Amino acid sequence: MKILIVGAGEVGFNIANRLAHENKDVVVIDEDSEAIKRISENIDVQVVIGSGSSPV
Repeated sequence: MKILIVGAGEVGFNIANRLAHENKDVVVIDEDSEAIKRISENIDVQVVIGSGSSPV
């Protein structure tokens, strides 16, 4: 199952962590590079720095 999480704050981090431990295919997107860095250093998921609501 592929899952997109928009937002890398505490809630997004915890959801991504749980889903990654369940071997789901997770992508997390957020404009905050520090939040994305925290996730990429701690959880085995794909990350994207960018807006989850803008097509550009």
